[in-house]
Amino acid sequence: MLALDGVSRYRGERLLLRNIHLGLSPGRLTLLQGPNGAGKTTLWMIMGGLLMPDKGHVLWQGKRIRRQDWSLVYRHVGLAGTEPFLHQDLTGQQNLVFWARACGLSGGREADRWLQQVGLQREGDLPVRRYSLGQKKRLGLARAFLSEPTVLLLDEPFSSLDRDGQRLLLALLHQHRARGGSALVVQHEAPPDLAADEIYRLEGGILHREGRP
Repeated sequence: MLALDGVSRYRGERLLLRNIHLGLSPGRLTLLQGPNGAGKTTLWMIMGGLLMPDKGHVLWQGKRIRRQDWSLVYRHVGLAGTEPFLHQDLTGQQNLVFWARACGLSGGREADRWLQQVGLQREGDLPVRRYSLGQKKRLGLARAFLSEPTVLLLDEPFSSLDRDGQRLLLALLHQHRARGGSALVVQHEAPPDLAADEIYRLEGGILHREGRP
């Protein structure tokens, strides 16, 4: 599916990522951990096409993704980061309609279904700038899951969620895996119930496989 092939990234003269090889497989959930400043978000951004690597390549179905190819790949990839990629002056419902139509889906129907799925049906008509941090996180996750993507890339998805929100996210991830989807979850402290298939640790720009739980 989606993979990094020998990816390195610098910030000035500082090496953030060194020769990273990482592949996501169908029906597998991959957990990436590491200390603050280790480069986890940088890796997540490169895998999601938000940053380009200085060396190496991002691959989709075994083929190199060029910059102009990402618009096609995004149809199959759901992204949710520490910033939820939401229009603050639009309502929650409008945000999801916008994204659903961008994915070629029926906007209103899918938006309403996912607002209910993440427990925001009452807040759907409110502008996002009035949402709490936890509500924004839920809406950002709804946007990522809405198109039922093949691959999910989630950066600190459990942060800012209450226990009900964390249980909801766990259920959604397990359903996604059961459908044959793959996921990369970047999380400093992951809940035990995540039950990742592979665990990696990023430290000093080097990726270490820690095996399976």
